[in-house]
Amino acid sequence: MTFPPTYAQWTITVRNEKGQKILIEHKLLHKEQQFHEVSKPIELLKKLVMLLEMEKEVAMEEKTNLGYKVTSLLEENRELATEALLMKK
Repeated sequence: MTFPPTYAQWTITVRNEKGQKILIEHKLLHKEQQFHEVSKPIELLKKLVMLLEMEKEVAMEEKTNLGYKVTSLLEENRELATEALLMKK
């Protein structure tokens, strides 16, 4: 089946009680098209959520690394301050 559907795919011919031909829109194909139109943004949003979750993980790792660096620098600062006090004496 092609998308978008052709006119023949969209309509069917029936006869009413009086024998007159009536063209009826093929509701199923219309609903399928609506589903595909709605599902595209949903899929994009799912991908965006995955990307944001990965970015969050990277940011948390960077935060942890920065925490270790700050701790290391504070320790180094204490050692230098102790050395400076010993040099003054």
